[in-house]
This record gives sequence, structure tokens and C-alpha cells, in this order.
Amino acid sequence: MRGSIIPRIWGQLLLMLILSIVAAIFTQHRPDLLGTLTEIPVTLVGLSLSTLMILRTNAFYKRWLERRQLWGQLAIVSRCFVRETSGFAESERSCLLLGLCTFVGGIAARLRDQDELKAITRWAPDADRFPPASPTDAILQQVGKTCFKLMTQGDIHPVHYRVLETHLSKLSNIQSSLVQIKGPISGSPYTTILRNLVYLYCVLIPFALCPPLGWWTVVLTPIISYPFLRLDALRGELGDPFGNAPNSLSLETMIHDIERELLTALGYKRLPAPVFTSGSALTQNEVALPIASNHL
Repeated sequence: MRGSIIPRIWGQLLLMLILSIVAAIFTQHRPDLLGTLTEIPVTLVGLSLSTLMILRTNAFYKRWLERRQLWGQLAIVSRCFVRETSGFAESERSCLLLGLCTFVGGIAARLRDQDELKAITRWAPDADRFPPASPTDAILQQVGKTCFKLMTQGDIHPVHYRVLETHLSKLSNIQSSLVQIKGPISGSPYTTILRNLVYLYCVLIPFALCPPLGWWTVVLTPIISYPFLRLDALRGELGDPFGNAPNSLSLETMIHDIERELLTALGYKRLPAPVFTSGSALTQNEVALPIASNHL
């Protein structure tokens, strides 16, 4: 059942089963009322409705894929930033890369409408000094100021600074794109109308099948309703990729993958788990230990 839609729609399937039993009993006692009703109209409506649902699901999948690609770009730019800072002093590089760790955690918190300040406290204990409205933006600005300071001090060449600034600009653009398309879009009128049609179609199925099939309707109604109800539920999960549904993006795993790369570049020994599980990753009260420390 892991990753399945059934836990979300089992109540609806049970309702279809009960409705089919009612329809079968009703047809058995009053066959004259539904005697002229055939399954042909319901079949034609089902074909049209399934086409519309597939097109709608594909649109939501493209939205899901767009967010996944944006997060992939975030990981790529972070790796490029790590490579461009490989020749920096340890203290300067630590400030920059830990700033990126904080930035990634802040973006994830914003995408899930969580407390950004609480999320970035893990790598920035002094997060209270950042503006509460946009602490993640302030972190990226702080990283940019550090790079500019290194250039003015003569520690890096202006050309090198422009390369770093290009990476920071890409991170800012990715952040803006993620925030603009975050959250579900299930409240659109088109989606509401399509969902109402799905429910109406599923309700009509048993009454159309009972005259020719009798009690076999009880078996077939949940089976026929399942694909429509499943596509409707899957559309909701794809429409909110950064949610907590089983088919949403594994945001925790992607965050920890980026953190592991950044911390490995700094020589840290205790790293977040590659796959997020409860109790396996560093908590906010834990501090990663550098390899150069006495805790080897």
C-alpha cells in the first residue's frame, strides 16, 4: 500500500459499493423504472470523461515535473558554487557554504508554509537578526555581501567574483520560480467542474449496469469507479508536489542530499542521512563535527 492512492479513496469506493447494492435492490423490486436505461450513454460519457481527466492529469504532472527540475537546478548550482570556492580559506568557505545550507532549508520551509526562521536556525543560530518576512532572501544577500567583501579585499579576482555572483543570481531566480508556483491549484473552476462530473458519473454507473447485469453490478461498480477516483486523487497530489502526500516530491531527501555535498566539501564528518528517516538525520540541536576536530 506504500505510495498507493487507495487509502485516500477507500471511503469513496465503499460508498460506490453501498450505492451499487442499493441500485441492485431497487432494480429487483422496481424493474420497470430502470428497464429502458442502458449502459450505452454511460459508456460514451465515460470515454469523454476519461480523456478529459487524462489531459488534466498530464497538465498537473508537467507542473510537478517543473518543480522537480527547478530543485534539480538548485542542486546543480550549489555544486558549481562548491567548485568555485574550492581555493578559498577555510573560514571564508565555511561561511559561504553554510549560508547555502541555510538558504536551502529556508526555501523548503517556505514551500511548505512552515516557519522559515525555525528552519534556518539549524545552520544559522543568529537567525533572529534576519527580517522575519524574508529571512531566506536575507541569507542569500549575506552570502553575496561576503563574496563582494572578498573581492574588495583582493582575496578573489573580479572575474571570479562575477562567476560567483552569476551562481547567486541563478539561485535567486530558482527561489522566485519555486515560490511563484508553490501550493496546490485544486480550487480552479475547471478542476471543480471536472470533479463534480466524476462523482456524478460514478453515481450513475450502478443504475445503468443494474438492468442488464443485476447483482454483478455490486462487483463491477467499484472496479469501474476506481480509475476515475484514482486519477482525481492523483491529480491533487501532483498539483502540490511539495506537500506531504505519498506521491509528492521527497523534499527532505533532496534537502539532505544538498546538505551532504556542501558539508562534505567543508570536511564535516557527521552528515545528514542520505535518505530522510525519523531520527536518522541531524536534529536542530545537533552540530555537525568537522573532520579536523578532535572528535575523530
